[in-house]
Amino acid sequence: MESRKGRTRLVATFAHGHDFDPRWSTRLGMTAIVDRVVALLRHRGAGPTCEVLSQDSAIDGLSLPLEEAVETVFHPGFGTYLVFDPSRLAYFESEDIGGHYILAR
Repeated sequence: MESRKGRTRLVATFAHGHDFDPRWSTRLGMTAIVDRVVALLRHRGAGPTCEVLSQDSAIDGLSLPLEEAVETVFHPGFGTYLVFDPSRLAYFESEDIGGHYILAR
C-alpha cells in the first residue's frame, strides 16, 4: 500500500462483508478450531510466518508465526487477513461468528 491513509481505507472495508469467489474460498464455519485451521493452512502450503492485514491496529502490519497469528485473530470482532503467499494462500477471519475462510488458488 502506498500510504498509511490508503491502508486505513483498505482495512476499513474488511468490516463490510466479503464476496469471495467460491472456486478459491473454503468457509470453515462454526466447527472450526485453531488447531484444525493451522493444520489446513499447513496442508495448503503455509510457511512458518504470515503478514497481517487487520482492522485491529494492534496487529495490523505485523509479521507473525502461523500458530500465533491464527490464535490471535480467532474470534469475532475484527476483519483480518493472514497472508502467506499473496498470489496463492491467505486466511480471512471475519467479524461474524463462524466467519473463518481459507482462500487458496
